[in-house]
Order: sequence, then structure tokens, then C-alpha cells
Amino acid sequence: MVQEKDMYFTSWDGETYAVNINTGGILWNTSLGWSSSSSPAVSEKKVFVGSNDGLYALDKKTGMVTWKKKIGAVLSKPVFYNNRVFCGSIDGRIHVFNSTDGCIEWIFKTNGAIYSSPVVYNNVIYIGSTDGILYGINVKTGEVKWFYKTGGPICSTPCIHRDAVYFGSWDNNLYALDCETGEVKWRFTTGWGVVSSPAVWNNTLYFGGMDNNFYTVDADDGKLKWCFTSKAAIRSSPTVYGGFVFFGCDDGRVYALNASTGQLIWSYAPSYHIEEDVYSYLTKPIVSSPVACDGKIIVGSTDGGIYVLDAQTWEKKTVVEEETKIPVETWIFLFLPLLLIVSLTVAYLYRKRGGKE
Repeated sequence: MVQEKDMYFTSWDGETYAVNINTGGILWNTSLGWSSSSSPAVSEKKVFVGSNDGLYALDKKTGMVTWKKKIGAVLSKPVFYNNRVFCGSIDGRIHVFNSTDGCIEWIFKTNGAIYSSPVVYNNVIYIGSTDGILYGINVKTGEVKWFYKTGGPICSTPCIHRDAVYFGSWDNNLYALDCETGEVKWRFTTGWGVVSSPAVWNNTLYFGGMDNNFYTVDADDGKLKWCFTSKAAIRSSPTVYGGFVFFGCDDGRVYALNASTGQLIWSYAPSYHIEEDVYSYLTKPIVSSPVACDGKIIVGSTDGGIYVLDAQTWEKKTVVEEETKIPVETWIFLFLPLLLIVSLTVAYLYRKRGGKE
């Protein structure tokens, strides 16, 4: 999260940082448990961030904890809206707190873990769950306005454009639903699950797939415009900036493509990466989503570094590197849910195929 030349982010060792973009200097850092993969949400005075044990509100200037809620692991990004903070937790609950004092306003229970971040639009919160359902919930009351069930877990964060909500599912599809009714407008089928959250630019949707492909489709009808194939799965959510689309990949690279044509402009590997289709177990996947600001692209890597690159040439402007010792428990905590989701998806597809036979 970037605001007023300062960047706020978390690391897998449980630290939350505030860093100056231009210099890479650390303004403050606060330890919140032993793991955090939640991106922060920032208001005028506070930074809201999830951790392995709940949701924290930090003072924006000092990083001091102003309030915390022990609600279980919060792995997705919270959302600040109208003096409220919305977040999902892996126990399947959606929580809404008063941003000033942390008082609970309402809770809604789904039937699966929540890795998707909420999106608020026209007083409706849209969020997915691993129960395979995308929910449209009234912001004030917590009542369900509508819901739509897909064929697999939903980890993708929704995107809103022209009264449509777009999101991916582990059933291999990207969906477009009507924001008001939840009716399907179209769906686009990929080769495997979609956990990347779509970005929209020029009435075009950009998103990555677990099938190693990066797709662009028309926002109105879902027809494919172009596709780019990488060397590994794409979990990073893209950013469109200056006519380019940027995304990270599990092959250890950050890619910059022409947003209109899909032509590769540059790629950059901060650390170990896949070279000539030979997989290295030392590969450092880029799973975070790039952020664009003042001609720069900012991206985090699993090697513990934050890289600030020139958007046009990938020349490194700043590197923020902290020695990050990630506990074994953190790796288990982060990757077991993914393995569980993959296993459930494979089992679902096997049963579905067996039923057809």
C-alpha cells in the first residue's frame, strides 16, 4: 500500500513496515505475531493489517498498536470504508469493526475459509470464500443481498467495473456477475484455477492463471484479446500503468507487457528463477502484487526484499532488504491451505468426471 510517498507492507516473519519510497529508509516497523501475509489498508490516521492471530490497528505515524482483535488468522487485505474496517478470516467469518475503537458492528459466517479480500461498492460488500460462493452483503446490516456458487474455492479478490463484479475461481473460470442481481453475464474458462485478482483498464480485464498463462479479455463479453505464457503459475494480481501491465510470477520474475498487444517489454528476476524451463527448488516466486507510483513499480519478493524499479526500463531505483528469518511454522501456515485447496479441487474434478462416465 502506497500513500503520500510512503509505503506500508507486511512480511512473512510477522513484521509490518512503513518505508519511504524515494530513499528506502524505514520509518517504523512493528512485530505482529509470527506471520502476516495480509496487505495493509490505510486511513488518514491508522494502518489496518491482518496477522496470524487477528486484526490490528496501528498508528500511521509511529506504528504503535491502537487496538487489536483476536479473531483468528486474517490473511487477506482489510478494507477501510466509511469509518468501518471490513476483513475476512480463515475461520470463514466476515467481520466489520468501527475503525476508531475496534468495536464490532456485525459478523457474517460463510462455510469456508476466506482468502479473498472484500470490495465495497454502492453500500454492498463483495467477497469470496473457499465454500465456492461469492457473496453480496449489505454494508450496514450484514444481510445477504445475493450469492452465487461456483464449482470451486474462491481466493481471488473481486474487481468492480461498470456495475459488474469480476472474480476468479478454482473451477478454472473467471466470472462476470451483475452487481445488483448476482446474475451471470459471462464466464471465461482457463486451463486451471484463477487465484489472481483481475485488474481493469480500457474496458479490458487482466488476470493470471495457475495454468502459467496471463489473459486479457473484453469486459463486456469475456472474449479473449491476447494471452501471454510464462514459465510457472501466476498468483500475483496485475497492475496496469502507463500503457503497461505488470505482474509477478512463480517463475521468480516480474513481467512488464504492452497492455494493448501483450508484447513482452521487459522481465526482471530479483533472485533465483526458472531459466530455460529448468525448475530450481530455490526459485523465489513473486506472489505479491506490483504497485505503481511516480514512474516506479514496487514489488516484494519471497527473498525478503522490496524492489523499486523504473516502470519503462526495470532499472532498480531502490531496494529495501531486511534479513527475514521465516519460521518453519510460517511456511506450514502459508502453504498447507494452498495444498488443501488444490486437493479439494482435484477431488471435485475427479468426482465430476467419474459422474459423467
